[in-house]
Amino acid sequence: MRTAEFVIDTHRHWAKARGAVAKMSPQETDVLSYLRLSGVPRSLGEVALHVNGFTTNEDEIKKAKGVAKVVIWKLRQKLAPLGVKIETDAQRGYRLTVGAP
Repeated sequence: MRTAEFVIDTHRHWAKARGAVAKMSPQETDVLSYLRLSGVPRSLGEVALHVNGFTTNEDEIKKAKGVAKVVIWKLRQKLAPLGVKIETDAQRGYRLTVGAP
């Protein structure tokens, strides 16, 4: 997945911007791609559903939300040097922004 300033390699599990590369786990790559493709803010529940798949079991939902929070945290750490941010909109969810200072 490529834009003029930001590239995600979903097969090799890395992202590149500003000439810098961030290596990621397959799960991190999947979540980053999901946020990038959606183009709109995604709630924690939506990200958790994407990470874990559909379930109605409350314990599994709670666990998936915890995993999603950790993945988002790790991505924020790895993407910051690239000028890429995952912002939190309290009303709508997580949004990916590219080229942020």
